[in-house]
Amino acid sequence: MIEVPSLKVTVPIQGHLLPRDILPPLGQPGAAKALVTIKLKCDGVNLSVQLKAKSYRDVLAKVDASPHGAYAVLQGKLKRGEIVEAGFTVQPIVPKESVPGTTPQTPPVATQTPTVPTVTSTARKDARGRQVLVPTRSLHL
Repeated sequence: MIEVPSLKVTVPIQGHLLPRDILPPLGQPGAAKALVTIKLKCDGVNLSVQLKAKSYRDVLAKVDASPHGAYAVLQGKLKRGEIVEAGFTVQPIVPKESVPGTTPQTPPVATQTPTVPTVTSTARKDARGRQVLVPTRSLHL
């Protein structure tokens, strides 16, 4: 068995599932430095994570600003039932029809390239035994 100090976890959470009632009121002394605790449950296992209120408020603002919704991706280290050194990134949901490059494209028209003679060189030895390059022509069809 290999003993490791912690496991790295990545938890995608739909933005509308994030609790909004756990934040202290804006303007209250110490509200920016306050910690909020989020509880998670997966297959009967309960986990908790503590974040600064200011960073959590920023995550909620980014989720709410996404017109088609967003995922908040929680990343951190799992230690004794708690996710530590955690942070969120927000991944907006982009509908398939608005993704660049997914519009149907017409296939390129096959054009025949003209055959062009190419000049290459071949190594040969001259009268003194030195190796020289002699140009040769070839026609590629």
